[in-house]
Amino acid sequence: MDSKAYCEALRSEGKLSESEIVDGETSVRTSSLKCGDRIRIAWLPDRECTLEYLGDRKFKVIESLNATIRIGDTFFCDVFYKGRSLYVDSLCHNGEMFDGYCMGMDHGLTRLEVFQYSRCRSSSGEYRAVK
Repeated sequence: MDSKAYCEALRSEGKLSESEIVDGETSVRTSSLKCGDRIRIAWLPDRECTLEYLGDRKFKVIESLNATIRIGDTFFCDVFYKGRSLYVDSLCHNGEMFDGYCMGMDHGLTRLEVFQYSRCRSSSGEYRAVK
């Protein structure tokens, strides 16, 4: 079976779709964030990043583990969905500009946590997750 026939078979079984309405999923919209808020994301197999919101859809990587993006990289993003691939635009990586970058292409984000700087800083100065 060639790839076209394989895709058609998946589509006929309802396992492959070219579009989908996304609603009711765990998500974070940048419009709900304030400058200084942080987001921790992870994706398979063992990638993790902590991002700081700079405002106007812009994020800066402040922690990076086993990921292509590194501390100091910046990018723009409107919304993060847990369980979905994360596509970002205007990635500045190692001082070089790229149109975009995708994280969690096959399995999506496995972790999505928000740490709100302005309201949830503990007395020790550490961030805590907002549920």
